Amino acid sequence: MTALETLQPTIHNTRKASHELVAATIETSLPKLSLLHARARQTLYGHSTTPSNPKLTMSRALASAHEKLVRDERRLVEEEEAALDRQLDEYERAVRMVDGPVGGFVQVVDDWTNVQKETEECRKDLRRLGWTGH
Repeated sequence: MTALETLQPTIHNTRKASHELVAATIETSLPKLSLLHARARQTLYGHSTTPSNPKLTMSRALASAHEKLVRDERRLVEEEEAALDRQLDEYERAVRMVDGPVGGFVQVVDDWTNVQKETEECRKDLRRLGWTGH
C-alpha cells in the first residue's frame, strides 16, 4: 500500500511529462509538414521551366497540354464523323444503283437496322431489371 501511495504520483508525473512531450512533438511537426507540403506544391506546380521567363510554370504547361489534347480530340471526332458520312454516302449510292430509290433492299436493311437497335435496347432494359441471361 505504501509503495502504491509513494510510486503512483511519480509514475503519474512521468507519464504526464511523456504525454506532454508527444503533444509538443506533434504540434511542432504540423507546421513542418505544412511547410513541406507548400514547398512540394510550389516545386511541382510553380516550377518555372526557364529562369528567363518565370511565367512559364508547370501548371500553365499542363493547362496548355490539356487544351491541345481537347483540340486534337475534337479534330479526330470531326475526321471520324466525316469518314463515316462518306461511307454512308457511298453505301446509299451503291444501294440506289442496285435497287433504285424505292426498292425492297433499302427497306430490308432499314428494318434489320431497327430490329438490331431495338434488340439492344431491350437487352439493356432487361439487364437493368436484373436479367443475367445470354
